[in-house]
Amino acid sequence: MENKFTLLEKLIPSINDYMEKGGKPDPQRFARWLTKSTEEWEMPKVDPVESDQFDPVELMNASDPNGALSFYIFRLSKYAKYYLREAFKDSPLKSADDFGYLASLAYVKSCTKSELIQMNVGETSGGMDIIKRMEKHGIIETFTDEADKRAKRVRLTEYGQGVFFSVLQPLGRVGKIVKAHLKPDEVAALVKVLHALDSFHKKIYSELKVYDLDEVEKYF
Repeated sequence: MENKFTLLEKLIPSINDYMEKGGKPDPQRFARWLTKSTEEWEMPKVDPVESDQFDPVELMNASDPNGALSFYIFRLSKYAKYYLREAFKDSPLKSADDFGYLASLAYVKSCTKSELIQMNVGETSGGMDIIKRMEKHGIIETFTDEADKRAKRVRLTEYGQGVFFSVLQPLGRVGKIVKAHLKPDEVAALVKVLHALDSFHKKIYSELKVYDLDEVEKYF
């Protein structure tokens, strides 16, 4: 019994610190916070260098591979954005999001605006902006749902279908550039891993409206 009270006495300062920092009175959340706060990363000693070639993500890779993974995926998306901007320069499309909305409607006869936004993992305000811009360019059109006169649906126009097919060839070029020198079996393995990650995060996106990290971590 004495050992139990000794352990409790040692935990009290951490509990106070946790609550002062806005922690919620949840034992599981406190346990996760305590684990994170006591983790010790062995950071490699780095001598300052004067070079524009230094890559901070490589340093992170040595100490926190999970963090490095997030940053590498983020940076790859930025590289792809630059290539796509060039690929779409002769079309009314401006981004990968534009193409995502276009491609969704190329394979789905019609859907509501909220369904289209959710298909593309978008936020309501930003998604509506994309839809309005595509409507302005005549790529998609809004019409009344025959089954529910109060509901509005969207679909591709004939012009929108032409835009879709016109960007497939330059989009294919971007795909080859993004994969760089990866061999077919490496591409297949990478796609499999990315599919698994996408499936995991898609479930969170569809179920959570506020991305509280404590709630997200419950999916592990």
